[in-house]
Amino acid sequence: DSFSWKSFTERLSEKISTTSVNSRHELLAVELQSHILAHPLSDRELVDIIVVLKGTVSLYVDRRSRTMVLDVLRALSLKKAEVFVKAIASVLDPVVESMQPKSITHPDMIATVVAPRFVLLSWINVALPVPIAQLSVEPESLVGDVAWKRLVLLASRLLWGIAPAHPGQRGTKSYVLSSSAHHDVWRTLRRCPQMIGPMLAILTADTSGVDASVLIGNIVSTAVPIRDKSVLWEAEKYKDAIISYIDRVLLGSKAPVSYSSVSDLGVFLRTYVG
Repeated sequence: DSFSWKSFTERLSEKISTTSVNSRHELLAVELQSHILAHPLSDRELVDIIVVLKGTVSLYVDRRSRTMVLDVLRALSLKKAEVFVKAIASVLDPVVESMQPKSITHPDMIATVVAPRFVLLSWINVALPVPIAQLSVEPESLVGDVAWKRLVLLASRLLWGIAPAHPGQRGTKSYVLSSSAHHDVWRTLRRCPQMIGPMLAILTADTSGVDASVLIGNIVSTAVPIRDKSVLWEAEKYKDAIISYIDRVLLGSKAPVSYSSVSDLGVFLRTYVG
């Protein structure tokens, strides 16, 4: 029989909730990956697959299964890079929004739904480098790209929701997830440091809130150690914007400011302000 993405996606939707890791491997790593390589994929079909995969965010709790999903996302990004970035932004936007409280001034939001936030952030880390790495887009133009800008803002909200307001105790689940999330972002930035400039431009804009602080701090702590290795680092260009953000948003914040953002931005202040 001729292959149909519609039929396969329907079967994928039915079987994606299997609790067997081996069955997940057969479905995702073998069947889906081979079909992505072998068959053309329309824009709508790509979006439909991502919507189905969204069901794994809370369901798949083991590393092997989550890695299989990320591998599928990478394969989809190679298939249709521009559509992939837009699809990740549009599919994840309402999911991230549903995890946010009505007000950012209450500290309880920091402790809620941490694990799904971690998974969604790993999806965004796959999508963020795609325009530069696969489409050779000029970094400066990304500031005005609606989908890419949305991904940056979603990443900032997710990372802020994962990061504790106070130093975590080593070995606890919250500490491990927060540390892993930070390291995942560090690795993403180091693989594609050209993102640093446009990300800082977006995050330090006048409309940015306290939830941008953790990602700004993460970018700073990534960039400062590698600035002497001829890697693109625009801290000097955005120094005044970062200082203005700290003064305007953090010093007068009524919301809890994450310990990690304070620590990381301290690195920036010591390096560039003195």
